[in-house]
Amino acid sequence: AEKAYTTTCTVTVVAPNLLQNPGFEEGNTGYTLSKGFSNGITNQESKNNRTGSYCLHFYSASAIQGWTAEQTITLAPGVYEFTLYGQGGDVGEEADIHAYVKIGDTELKAPVNLTSWQVWDDPTITFTLTEQTQVAVGVQITAAAGAWGSFDDWYLRVHTHTLTHVTAQKPTATEPGNVEYWHCAGCGKYFADGAGTEEISREDTVLPVV
Repeated sequence: AEKAYTTTCTVTVVAPNLLQNPGFEEGNTGYTLSKGFSNGITNQESKNNRTGSYCLHFYSASAIQGWTAEQTITLAPGVYEFTLYGQGGDVGEEADIHAYVKIGDTELKAPVNLTSWQVWDDPTITFTLTEQTQVAVGVQITAAAGAWGSFDDWYLRVHTHTLTHVTAQKPTATEPGNVEYWHCAGCGKYFADGAGTEEISREDTVLPVV
């Protein structure tokens, strides 16, 4: 007799990457690089890249002061996430290496911890735009002489909420309660519905003591 088998398929839907040349497979195309970074640092060093054949590599025998690599893009209103991957070392105790998103005069930052070869750190910056806006996403390095490393696989995507359901709790004479709500840890927003369409504030979720 023929046997019946049950199979399970997991499908992960990933939002499109909005950046041009996110893995540096086309060299510096799409990026503005500061003077230090522009010294031929995109290369085919397979030992320094995360995926593909190329990466944004850096090394300096002297101290690095504010090297930057960035890409500008105009975005529609919405919630977005910017992520990049970095690895490296010998950056010094006073190093300041961070991913950033610049929106007008506002700059959002997330540290990139370069601790060892092929140990990749992937900080994420989540931001909200209320109107069509030109933004710059990038990385900045200030580090000690002899610092080295690389960056690869930059991602800029529309943020997809991952919602956690919180059940309603009645308040007591000593403890506040809460209404039923949903929370997205990725962007920190609160919602009154499981579809993530009715945004509320953190204060809206709290029921005072009785």
